[in-house]
Amino acid sequence: DVKSARAACPVAREVVWATSRDTERDGRRKPQDWLPKAEEGSRPAELTIFGGRLLSHLLDTTEHQDLRLEYLGIPQSRGSYQSLIVACRQRTFETIRDLKRTARYDPDHYVVRRADGTLYDLWQACGRHALSGERPRFIPLVSDAGLGKTNLLCRFAESFPPDLAMLFVAARDLSWEVEDTLVRYVVQKVEGVLEAHVRCGEEQHITRLLQSKWPITIVLDGLDETHEPDRVRRALRNWFTSRLATESTLIVSSRPQFWALCCDELWDIWIPKMIQRGGKELSDSNRPVAGRGIRFELPDVLTAAEQEVAWTRAGRSINELLALAPEIRTELRHPFTLRAFLELDPILTSQQTAISRASILSWWIDQRLRTEASEAEFLTRDVYWRALTGLARLLDRSR
Repeated sequence: DVKSARAACPVAREVVWATSRDTERDGRRKPQDWLPKAEEGSRPAELTIFGGRLLSHLLDTTEHQDLRLEYLGIPQSRGSYQSLIVACRQRTFETIRDLKRTARYDPDHYVVRRADGTLYDLWQACGRHALSGERPRFIPLVSDAGLGKTNLLCRFAESFPPDLAMLFVAARDLSWEVEDTLVRYVVQKVEGVLEAHVRCGEEQHITRLLQSKWPITIVLDGLDETHEPDRVRRALRNWFTSRLATESTLIVSSRPQFWALCCDELWDIWIPKMIQRGGKELSDSNRPVAGRGIRFELPDVLTAAEQEVAWTRAGRSINELLALAPEIRTELRHPFTLRAFLELDPILTSQQTAISRASILSWWIDQRLRTEASEAEFLTRDVYWRALTGLARLLDRSR
């Protein structure tokens, strides 16, 4: 076979021999000296041999779906639960890598908080509900800007059990133009870009892979960054009627103002009740973190202990923190305010005047604008400030 290939293309620089998947087990037995003879027959071209199992693995990865569909005509590209896990892990890694690159997630300075344990408990509760055929499998995390929703979900994704399927999605990466936006996006991220009639079959295929296993977890971060509450509501309604919803847990995050516009009270049946570690259900009036209705107010401001850990992890002395006035330390329990304060000149840490969150953020913005200023390009701090205030006015008018 090698000699025939060489004769068919005398100028070839390489002869590639792809063995069948089961050659080693069921194929005809080759003479012991077959490899030297094959190499001799391919000269002066180089001989490359690919085993069938390696080829099968390559065809099961996202980079080679077009080859499998075009040349083999096989739309069901992922034939195992393990390959599904690998695809989800790869896409999740890419999304979190982008968040790290833009400094929206800094794992080196992340502080484990109460919210981490609460989110894990909610996720486990959803998984148990799904395995028992019950509905609750939706976790909406709703809290104000700067409290660390994206960081919480990134940490959750990075610490996710490696033998389970989880896909991290940035909501701003979706178009939200059609009602099946979320279902389509998840299928394409797992299986590759497919035509509509093929995608429907792939959704069924993924659902079959997940049956009797721990449900796939879809993390959808930053709904408010889409600025499309009506379209988001329509897409989530479609999700809850899809086949994937029956074998998945959906975790979303949003700011309160946007969530009030896009949520649907009918989704309450999909949300788990807060469960204590002992298994006793909490009444609605006694829930420490679950908001009334369909949302969980996670994460919250830092506790005193969490604040100390965050302070020291930033390379500052605990004595510097304790030297601040109590009201300043209270303001710094807001995660983003603390981050902005730590980025300011250390001289500010010794000021005992009244410092509010607004003043800290004002100082921080002023410092960032001065850093970005370029006199050579006539981009001064005042030019940037006028641009920001102009944009703020335009946003206010559009609301």
